[in-house]
Amino acid sequence: NVQVTGKSFIPQNRNFLVVANHTSHLDMGLVKVVLGDQGERLTALAARDYFFDTPLKRAYFENFTHLIPMDRHGSLRDSLRLAGQALAQGYNLLIFPEGTRSPKGELLEFKPTLGYLALTYRVDVLPLFLKGTYESLPKGSIFPKGNDLEVRIGPVLEYRDLKARTSGMAR
Repeated sequence: NVQVTGKSFIPQNRNFLVVANHTSHLDMGLVKVVLGDQGERLTALAARDYFFDTPLKRAYFENFTHLIPMDRHGSLRDSLRLAGQALAQGYNLLIFPEGTRSPKGELLEFKPTLGYLALTYRVDVLPLFLKGTYESLPKGSIFPKGNDLEVRIGPVLEYRDLKARTSGMAR
């Protein structure tokens, strides 16, 4: 069972960044389903050292998903360039600003990737809060449990407002 609030906040006339907390491998699929038609144009940054670390996984994720490999350790430049290209091509981009799944289901510190992408590529941000995915499939689990899930969609944070609020701040 999935309870969704705030569907009316999903933009229908432009692409955007989707920002959500991350506690489970269920998260991306849940976001994609909840976004409806906009979910069909969804791509996401994915850890290169986890999703692309073997030839079989690399072949699968490169050919059958819209995941963008991201280096968690080292330079982010190439990953951010690929993410920017996806935004420029009209894709919606899912960002888990914590950078990894939370091991205990709690919100972790955000990485600066989100702000950089929003301001550099001039896209709005759609915030989502996912509840219940950690209880259904926590980090280290293989089989999901049948728990209720909840998605709260917040109002869009518009690029021009983000730009105004960060004016004069260091990059």
